[in-house]
Amino acid sequence: LYLQRWTHDVEVLYRAQFIHHYPMSSCSVNWTDRPGSKLLMESNNDDSSDRYYNTRQVIQVSMTMLWEIIQMRWIYAITDR
Repeated sequence: LYLQRWTHDVEVLYRAQFIHHYPMSSCSVNWTDRPGSKLLMESNNDDSSDRYYNTRQVIQVSMTMLWEIIQMRWIYAITDR
């Protein structure tokens, strides 16, 4: 595996489906946010600076994930896997 961060699971699924041709299907997941999460989606209080920080963090992580997926596709394209 090439990716080690936020998109590690995306690479695992990519390899399973497109390289090894394992059958895939989707299913619903009941998600519960827990204390200690690495990504804060909500502010703990009404302070606008907390909301700004949380929104900025979500955007930053989203851009990082997009960049890592682009890198993954490029790596697999040039290695012809």
